Amino acid sequence: MPKYFPKNVKVIVTADGQSESMKYFNKLNCQKVIIPSDPCLMKSMIEWQNEKPLCVDGPIKEKLLKTLDEIIKKTEVASLFVKSYLCCLLPEKMEGFELKDDSINFLQKNV
Repeated sequence: MPKYFPKNVKVIVTADGQSESMKYFNKLNCQKVIIPSDPCLMKSMIEWQNEKPLCVDGPIKEKLLKTLDEIIKKTEVASLFVKSYLCCLLPEKMEGFELKDDSINFLQKNV
């Protein structure tokens, strides 16, 4: 992080509320914008991902989607969490990329 921001320079930075970065921004008296959790946005992200051909399908896919839906209903999560969940656990099919049997077996046992 720079030690000094000129008055005419505006930047947008995201930081965890408890992070060292946030402490630094507080010290600089930076303006904070709190972005609330938006379940409608997250539902749209899930629907958009679900419309694509995915590497995971069948009961595993349904269980992963149900788990994510329950997380969103029970807790206030950030859209970055949902995006990461979808990209890591329900990746889009890409040419030359496929899940190996051991990855699928791991998901079947642990989901």
